[in-house]
Amino acid sequence: MILVVAEFLCLSTLSNMVYMVFSGANPTVKGCGSITFDDNFTTIERCERMRELVRETGCKPTFDSQFGSVNEEFNYVCEDVKVIKNSISLQMAAVLMGAFIFGQASDHFGRRFVLIIGLLGSSLFSFFTALSPNLLWFNVFRVLAGLFTGGISVVQGVYLVENVPRKQRMLINTVITWLFIPFLRYS
Repeated sequence: MILVVAEFLCLSTLSNMVYMVFSGANPTVKGCGSITFDDNFTTIERCERMRELVRETGCKPTFDSQFGSVNEEFNYVCEDVKVIKNSISLQMAAVLMGAFIFGQASDHFGRRFVLIIGLLGSSLFSFFTALSPNLLWFNVFRVLAGLFTGGISVVQGVYLVENVPRKQRMLINTVITWLFIPFLRYS
């Protein structure tokens, strides 16, 4: 049972970390309202033209992207993309802080208790992230989710190893750590 829970904790932690990588993907500006930009326009020309059209006509920009991102959701495109990149940096800093805080807390309060708190906090704030009305609240919820994700990532491995018989620790740790690699390779 502990091994199954460990796999789900790995999945939760991995998805929170991978999300940070792709959430700031910058979409390509394709046009504004009914106006479509020429494919020969550079990114800078597209951004300048979009700003002009929005200022003059109030049109809604259209984007081309492989998937929706925070940039599109809250309309941070072109040079405003730096704001999103900075927010991702804050989220990663929260993961580091969470690892430090939860590591110390697990020594004091017990690993299982701290792991449960980490999982609940990560789940709760990840859910609230989906309900964010603007970038400020999105960042607040993602930073808090990152704090708990960092806690999960540092405590779960130690908890797993402590609950596996001593003779099987290396084998189980290797299986848990490397089990998902073949699935990634052939997916």
